[in-house]
Amino acid sequence: MKLCAAKGAYLVLDLHQFGAPTEKHVAFWKDAATRYKNNPTVLFELFNEPHGISWEVWRNGGSLKNDKHTDVNPTENQEKNADDMSVGVQSLVDAVRSTGAKNIVITGGLDWRTTCPAS
Repeated sequence: MKLCAAKGAYLVLDLHQFGAPTEKHVAFWKDAATRYKNNPTVLFELFNEPHGISWEVWRNGGSLKNDKHTDVNPTENQEKNADDMSVGVQSLVDAVRSTGAKNIVITGGLDWRTTCPAS
């Protein structure tokens, strides 16, 4: 990280996961944010490849068993959600911020980041 900073570069800490965020991902980000919160050259990519869930569950969490979302390209999407509940990406943001970390966070849209709902 010191080398990145010396070269004017940033380091992206990427939680490379598929599906939907769960409690274990909250714990990961609390630990990581505590370690790197004083290093502004470290950016946090909270969850790399969300898919197989609705926008509502992606953002706010909820049941993965009852979510009616269909993937954009199911032939490429062979990863399944292993847990029954998602905490949602907002919980990951909250976990980072609860440590006092002000690092930039990166969050993507759904379906391998190819789509994002219009607001």
